[in-house]
Amino acid sequence: SYQLTPAERHAQRGEFLPYGQSVAADQVVDRLPEPFERVKDRLARVDEIPGLVPPKGIHYPARGAFLTRQTESTPASTGEQTDAHAGIWLDNTARGIEGLMDVKDDVAIPSGWYRALVYAPTLLPGGGSCIEATTIHWNRQDYAAAFNHGLGAYDWCNGAGFVKYAPFDQWFKDRYARLFFDGDGQLRLKYYIIVAPDHPAGSSYSSDTWRIYLYNFSAGIYQQFVSITGVGQRQDGWSMYESMYMQGTYNGGACITLPPIRTLLQKVLRPDGTWVPPTAGVRVGASVLDGNCFRNGTYTLQIDPQSDGDWWAFTPYGS
Repeated sequence: SYQLTPAERHAQRGEFLPYGQSVAADQVVDRLPEPFERVKDRLARVDEIPGLVPPKGIHYPARGAFLTRQTESTPASTGEQTDAHAGIWLDNTARGIEGLMDVKDDVAIPSGWYRALVYAPTLLPGGGSCIEATTIHWNRQDYAAAFNHGLGAYDWCNGAGFVKYAPFDQWFKDRYARLFFDGDGQLRLKYYIIVAPDHPAGSSYSSDTWRIYLYNFSAGIYQQFVSITGVGQRQDGWSMYESMYMQGTYNGGACITLPPIRTLLQKVLRPDGTWVPPTAGVRVGASVLDGNCFRNGTYTLQIDPQSDGDWWAFTPYGS
């Protein structure tokens, strides 16, 4: 049977890390930061987290090019199926999303799998969000990038493209990542992230300012990573495991052995300002939506039975 993690048990009892309390880099954390809505009036409205700007002339894969919502019964497309997405879809009332995300800096893309990558976890609120937060794993040589693993902010309002990166280097980990027990009882490094608009009660698909906040465990505060104002290209949202050029017939149909990736304690922001688990009220789909490696059983997606909105992608279980 499923066992709640320490962070989940504390969250159910309303016990959180006090805002402003520092957590040492080597300390195992057993609870979430104090909820965002309790402290958001103290948040800065300027970017406090440095990051890298994408180099000019480098064209990364277009986000959403293959993200057409399907039902679980929809067959995978024929031919060379190179893309996969598995996780949960959110409707347009899910105006924000937050939770603990795996850092996973051991997702090694083998040489020879040109342009292969994994975006996981990805987080996009519904209702025309300008920002998608995308955890990136790629071979930097293929993408002329300065890092293999990191957090990317993708702009859905102004030409659709990455506008900022935060590599998962030691500087990032010392501030924004801590060890948490996962659902299998293993300690894993995670970061806490929020993607939300200034005015969640605004009508869906209307202009707003959307922001990414990360929790700085070293300082005990939320800090802004990026903000973008406008109306996004999509009304739906998602929390997904996505990959490109790693599925189906590419490289002889092999499926790369990768470590599992997980989300934990996800919540979505409702128009009334409350944060709730992404259960049936705001979730319009869950499970494997595309990708031969998931469909043929090599990879497995599991949805957390407690929250009905957290997920594991076993690809297969490796670390």
